[in-house]
Amino acid sequence: MWDYIKAAFNARPAGMFVPPNWVFVAGVALLGSVVPGLWLIGAGLELAYLVLLSSNRRFQRFVAARKLAEQARKARQKQQQLVQQLSADDRAAYLLLEQRCQSILQQQRESGAGEADLLTQSEGLSRLTWIFLRLLLTRQSIVRLLRESIGTEREGIDARVARLQRQLQQPDLSPELRRSLEGQLQILQQRAGSQREARDNLAFIESELARIREQVELIKEQAVLSTDPANLSHRIDEVGTSLAGTTQWMRDRQEIFGRIESLMDEPPAGMMQAQ
Repeated sequence: MWDYIKAAFNARPAGMFVPPNWVFVAGVALLGSVVPGLWLIGAGLELAYLVLLSSNRRFQRFVAARKLAEQARKARQKQQQLVQQLSADDRAAYLLLEQRCQSILQQQRESGAGEADLLTQSEGLSRLTWIFLRLLLTRQSIVRLLRESIGTEREGIDARVARLQRQLQQPDLSPELRRSLEGQLQILQQRAGSQREARDNLAFIESELARIREQVELIKEQAVLSTDPANLSHRIDEVGTSLAGTTQWMRDRQEIFGRIESLMDEPPAGMMQAQ
């Protein structure tokens, strides 16, 4: 209700540069300094105006629509900022998936799907594209980590581990040197384990990206064949639920591979809408 009251106070008809209510309040404040009784009358009129306009159903629908449009604008802006962080190939892959999802919504609108079904489908497809985008960004972080880790080394970790193990087999090492070599060996073994885990994570991400692409293509095929928008909405929800584990996996690993502060678990409201 506060949103409606605030919107009523600042309501400005098309073509006016200043809300007429501001002019009224300023006028009452000015005249009330001469005739104090006008302040009480003005306050009553202002209260009646705010109550009547803010409780008007048509005005409430207008305010709600404007708020949704603003949310959609901010969501799109946030989405574009994240997409710009991708490499050229990843950006093209994401935009292609988004285009396929938009074509599903367009097909459903042309087939006569109701607004409720379109909204449900839009939210479900937004979740799919959001997970896809998060996977791409997470993969990019892992690739960058691996590149920085091994890019400047002349000798691979496995070769260095083997060399240190040969050195440690020498019987004439001093205790100090042996402890130092053993410390190096332990660190390198831990690094090797981390890099193996990173590569395993990359393989998992590649598999999940492929799975989402295939799921979207399946949904698109089912959208053409299905005559019931509710069934398609249910199918999209099932796909989103099946990816809950992927979302948890990314959340668990953000601390390891570099947290992406701008990412959240759910897509921003209005991220995708039926055209």
